[in-house]
Amino acid sequence: MRLVFSKGEWIEVLLPKGHDPCWMPADTYYYATMWAAAIDIGLSPKRAEVVAEAATTKHLYPDVSYDKTLEADIKRLFD
Repeated sequence: MRLVFSKGEWIEVLLPKGHDPCWMPADTYYYATMWAAAIDIGLSPKRAEVVAEAATTKHLYPDVSYDKTLEADIKRLFD
């Protein structure tokens, strides 16, 4: 679990089960931040988990690509 600040409050974000074991602590905070951003743009908690995990993987491995829908959701996190 990670604690991140979002929309003026601290929220607890659970890490995804079975996430990449290579994730460093900073990567888990990146995931939590991406999850909070996904929730902020209106994604469901389950979709936010998928998108945040994919965004974290792309952050670590820039050459990874996903289907158009997932790539579009990841892009929305940064708009």
